[in-house]
Amino acid sequence: MRSFETAFDSGDDRSGYLSLLESIHADVTSGRTPVARPRRVIEESWRRSMRLGMHPDDDGWLFDDPRSPGHGDAAGDAATLTSLLPILQRQLDTLLADDHTLLVLADSAARVVWRGGGRSMQQQADGLHFSPGSDWSERTVGTNAIGTALTSLNPVHVHGPEHYCVNQHSWSCAGAPLTDPRNGRTIGVINLSCRTDDAHPSAIVLATSLARQAELELRDMHRRSLDDLATTAAGQSVTAGAWAAVDRWGWVAAANGVTLPHRLTLPETISGPLVVDRIGKVEPVPVAGGWLLLPGEDPTAATTPIQVTLRGARCEILAGGTDGSWSHTLSGRRAAVITALAARPSGMSARELATEVYGDEGSRIAVRTVIHRIRQEISGLVVTGPYRLSDRVVVNHRTSTERPPGHH
Repeated sequence: MRSFETAFDSGDDRSGYLSLLESIHADVTSGRTPVARPRRVIEESWRRSMRLGMHPDDDGWLFDDPRSPGHGDAAGDAATLTSLLPILQRQLDTLLADDHTLLVLADSAARVVWRGGGRSMQQQADGLHFSPGSDWSERTVGTNAIGTALTSLNPVHVHGPEHYCVNQHSWSCAGAPLTDPRNGRTIGVINLSCRTDDAHPSAIVLATSLARQAELELRDMHRRSLDDLATTAAGQSVTAGAWAAVDRWGWVAAANGVTLPHRLTLPETISGPLVVDRIGKVEPVPVAGGWLLLPGEDPTAATTPIQVTLRGARCEILAGGTDGSWSHTLSGRRAAVITALAARPSGMSARELATEVYGDEGSRIAVRTVIHRIRQEISGLVVTGPYRLSDRVVVNHRTSTERPPGHH
């Protein structure tokens, strides 16, 4: 469950609290000891903004063509987000019609994909360059509900002078990250924005609720797609023996002759025979909505070692041996977690991992989230109780110029 805190209490003196936030912001950004400490999520974001060399008076934005599909994973994220618009707009029809609130969808790169609201709010947002195509990552505009929610992977309400850049101080924004249940990736943020005079502490509750409803809708859409894939598989002429029908993320729609988990680990790109847990070597056949995995010649290959090559800030995974093998690369926090576990074969607690990866015991929830995503992405790599690499894992340490085992 996501954790969050409200930016202020409903009984607060609004004007006095905004003045206090202005003083805190001015002190911190000028290098003085503040009259009071900002909230932790805000303080950490301000520090990141300062380390990036940002100045509170900065007002530069990066833009892409809002009609373009985006870049990398963000391209697919934008399409997924826009598919959710009908359910989100139904929930917020009355609120948006009052012309005091904006609903904004941003992709995993913090790029605004869609914006909705009344004419007056839209015009005010245009003056802030808060429009489709604009980049609202922390590295571009400092502390804000979109970029900070994506960085912290938690809902966040940024109120008035809690924004790092001064030109955003008249806005109050709540953002909640949205996770695609099909692959465990954070695909974007649902953001609610208004002027500080119209702000309410429950905005973060509403944004989080909308994200949860959107995830449930994605889960339901996924279930229907698996049903369609199972129907497609049933109509195919499938050979005897163990086989499975899976979607592009490895979720099992149908299977025969073998008991499988809900999801199998598949390579990012499928171009030939591969080895799958509990089935062995298979021949993937493309069908509408996914793949038919038909039995190959080596049913024992599913127990072959998983090669983990540590290469600086990256972690390269190779499974399946020299024939029918696949590889996958982890980076960022996921690679840091694997590197930490490789150094402690006996295992680590969530607290120990949080200290090692984040330098902060309070980040245990973030560590558990990262491990959950690793286990969804690559089965058989990490086990629990305590967290450790599985017995199938063979760890290799390489320099940046050496090739990992199995690569030629």
